[in-house]
Amino acid sequence: MLIRTLFIVLLLATLGAAIVHSTASLARAEVHRRANIAADVAFNTAVVAIQASVVTAIAGGADPRALPTIVPTVAPTCAAPNTESTGVPNNGAACALTATTIIVPTTTQEIGLSPEGSGSGSGNACAPLCAINAQENDAIAEGRLAVHITVAVSGGNGGNVGGGEIFASRDRYAIFRTMRIPPYVTLAGTRDTTADAIAAGTSEGDDTGTPSLTTIGVRYVNASTGAGVDANAWQSRSWNNIDTSGTAWDP
Repeated sequence: MLIRTLFIVLLLATLGAAIVHSTASLARAEVHRRANIAADVAFNTAVVAIQASVVTAIAGGADPRALPTIVPTVAPTCAAPNTESTGVPNNGAACALTATTIIVPTTTQEIGLSPEGSGSGSGNACAPLCAINAQENDAIAEGRLAVHITVAVSGGNGGNVGGGEIFASRDRYAIFRTMRIPPYVTLAGTRDTTADAIAAGTSEGDDTGTPSLTTIGVRYVNASTGAGVDANAWQSRSWNNIDTSGTAWDP
């Protein structure tokens, strides 16, 4: 009888431990799920913040072709207050999950122009960083802005990434097309550094398109007669980006 009782107690203890372990595993999986969502939200928030900064700069008179350092600073944000049940050890911090974003400009300078459609150009060596069919009419003055965006979602440390466990992260580059008229800036493409080894692509600057697709067209129209004339000045602009990798871009 004693042996049977001990066996039942041991069985119940084992089942209890298994239940506790399963519950903890599910809780941790939920933390990672929420952290990954928060990381994506933080990245998208950074993209919007960059666009807002560029709009302010160009609307204020900045040259769309010379914006290498127009990037904002994004403050750490609370992705999950401790009033919510996350299962993250918080050590008394105000937030169970904190998203910290760092934005670093990677555009160094624009080098010059190549004849339309040439790709490499005579003397200007457009490839590999070459924006094909950029609109050079001064009313548009199309340019490029490149940035490196990193996001870390950590727990239990009030935003200090080095002091808490990181549950999710993002490491991405983004390129923007800039212009002198509204909307002033558009997202040309993003690249996740983790995808470099499995995805191939072309030049990261080759994102303007062809005249019939995504280029910006210009036409002068006589206000009195309505007569118009083509004013396009498409060129291939070579430019420098610290991130020289040209793979895995998602337009």
